[in-house]
Amino acid sequence: MSLRVKDSSAEAIVEGGDVWQHRGTAFTVVWWDRLEILGIVSCRPIDVAAGNTRRVHLMRGPVGGTLAINMGFTGTNGVFNVAGLPEDNTWHFNAITYDGSSTANVPLFYYDGETKSVTVTTTPSGALSTILTTDTATYGNRQSLASAVPGNLAHVAMWGDTLLSADEIREVYRRGPLAISRKPTLYRPFDPNLPGGIMRALGARDSDHLHPVNGNVWPRGDADDPYDGDYVGGRRYRLNTRSI
Repeated sequence: MSLRVKDSSAEAIVEGGDVWQHRGTAFTVVWWDRLEILGIVSCRPIDVAAGNTRRVHLMRGPVGGTLAINMGFTGTNGVFNVAGLPEDNTWHFNAITYDGSSTANVPLFYYDGETKSVTVTTTPSGALSTILTTDTATYGNRQSLASAVPGNLAHVAMWGDTLLSADEIREVYRRGPLAISRKPTLYRPFDPNLPGGIMRALGARDSDHLHPVNGNVWPRGDADDPYDGDYVGGRRYRLNTRSI
């Protein structure tokens, strides 16, 4: 299952910043996305921030095929750029490992399990900023709800105080965030098949029946999940805006 936010720029999943407080200084973030053509429009798969004060801010575009990785520092934020990422309405796996203990460090970025070149746009200064309980984590959009992902987002995971190895990243790419021995600190697969919530409990499986969520119906094995291959029917369902 996945979060689909194409239909309205005001759609997103939002939760308190406390769930990201265990990020630490050196951490790993992964997610899957399926993007349609951005053109000159930018979007934010993940935005952990306090207003315009960015902690972990990921932006696709505005130039097609680019990803800007914005890491919050007490002086100047570090901004790092990745190019050559397609927007082809196909699921792609993204992973970042970053050691913020030194301003000289550059994130490693993996795309579909393989490393991609990362360039420094802005060198950070100061210390890596602290994520506060008053911050918010927004998925599929920016905090102001003005830069929705044109497509789908799924399986967002974060390993706090952990730099996954290249082999671990590739295993997560092949089998999912729970496949390796070092379990994620935060995992948001965006599965609506739980009564009373849209988030799947860590390690839970899909139900074997249709389940209504916010007026929508999601089938088991939805094609909108890169780890589910048994979807039948060809329909998509949009997840309504909901804060948790």
